[in-house]
Amino acid sequence: MLGIKTSIVVALLSLLINGASAAGCNTGSVERAAQNNKQTKNRSATPSPSPIERENVNSEIKILGQGAHNQVRESFVAVARDTQTYQELRRLDDNLPILGADAFKRIAVVAAFLGQRRTGGFGIEITRAADGTVRIAESSPPQRSMTTQALTTPYKVVSVPIENERALKLDLGPTWRASLRPYRITSGEFTMSGGFAGRSENFRLEGSFNVMREGSLATFIYDIKSAGGTKARELKEATTGIVKGNGEASLARFNAGSLVEPPANLLGAKGQFTKNESDLNLSFESLPSTVADGYQGKGRLTATATAPPPPKKALTTQDVM
Repeated sequence: MLGIKTSIVVALLSLLINGASAAGCNTGSVERAAQNNKQTKNRSATPSPSPIERENVNSEIKILGQGAHNQVRESFVAVARDTQTYQELRRLDDNLPILGADAFKRIAVVAAFLGQRRTGGFGIEITRAADGTVRIAESSPPQRSMTTQALTTPYKVVSVPIENERALKLDLGPTWRASLRPYRITSGEFTMSGGFAGRSENFRLEGSFNVMREGSLATFIYDIKSAGGTKARELKEATTGIVKGNGEASLARFNAGSLVEPPANLLGAKGQFTKNESDLNLSFESLPSTVADGYQGKGRLTATATAPPPPKKALTTQDVM
């Protein structure tokens, strides 16, 4: 009888030990699976730019001038990539430093004018995204804050590093988007040639661009695409040029995008506004380069405005009174 009881106790103990071992194995398997899933998610997740990385990007922007008062009464943005355009920009703020031609091989100057505001407390924020896009936004005074009760015209001028003279893209806030006049390309063609093999490629130019005006300055924001070539090409660039009283336009220096193969892909453009600046003829040509066996480009386009000029928003004496 005692032997039977002993056998039963031994059997029960054996079952308990085996069950505990199985549970421990299952628990370990679950923990390992969870850990593996966590590691997989960590590896597959796309890292976002850290605050330090974003700070480093924006620390490259140097303020050349800023203030609450300027002669520009309408919202306007300029992108100077050559000395001639920058000299014209300095007429709007003669306190800006003098910059030589070599400087524009490394930087572009971005100037943002907010236009008239009824009080103080307004400002401009210019930052740079991780992909290089320059963002321009308006800042307003907090509600019920004490502000200067006088007309102001805030502005800010900065230099932005441009690696290898690449294209500069803008992300404009609503204040400046309202000052753009859109144009649609009605016809256009472009020829790229050169290279070691001396090849040539012809294609059409299609798409659109926007123009912003202030006095003799005109800022072009291109969104031009190719059609009919061996591969898709585009010109997405922001640059400012000079327009004379007779409508003759000149853009001295800007990046050609992928219309011209690198490394020597800088363009200049000349054109003519007609019909109260409703129509524009523009011709492009590559700037001289010292790159051996480099590519060159040449083309033209005709465009028509698809909207009237933006209304003026500067305040009059009656508005203030």
